[in-house]
Amino acid sequence: MISEVSFSRGYSSFWTEHVPWISDYVSSINIGLVERLQLPIELTDDTKHRSINNVFAFTYFKNVLTRNNDNLDAAFGETSTIIKNYPRNNLETYALTKEYSLIVKKQSERLINRYKGKSVEFYPQFSGCGLMESCQGDLFYNNTLVEIKAGERGLLSSDIKQIIIYCALNWLSNSPIIFMGV
Repeated sequence: MISEVSFSRGYSSFWTEHVPWISDYVSSINIGLVERLQLPIELTDDTKHRSINNVFAFTYFKNVLTRNNDNLDAAFGETSTIIKNYPRNNLETYALTKEYSLIVKKQSERLINRYKGKSVEFYPQFSGCGLMESCQGDLFYNNTLVEIKAGERGLLSSDIKQIIIYCALNWLSNSPIIFMGV
């Protein structure tokens, strides 16, 4: 079995055959075709801890919206459980510093401000098919699949491919989610 992330980052012959335009499309987006919703957060974190901070911020955001729980320690406990499943997770070197707490809160605050009081479904599920494992997206809101990407980087081809995979699995599903936009 293969994950949607592995499939989106590999299998270049498949992607070249089916979406030969994707590199040009991503380049167009990154040079300004799409307007940024937020400027980057000016605080910096160690790159080896960035994925932890990103998952932590999303978990905190989810807890505030679904449980009205703004306990940072509870969110970190949940985050640790998730991160332990990642290879090379760097959890053993992570310390929740004041700067990391501030980064997590700023990231979460942006999401909370955008989605608070709205009907949001977290982790929409997509059944697997063939060699593709079942997987989950980040958010489903207002008939739109939302995939959260954080960090100071442009959009990658693999980001678009990941959404294409979700859409394909959704289309093949016995109980598809109705998308209006992605």
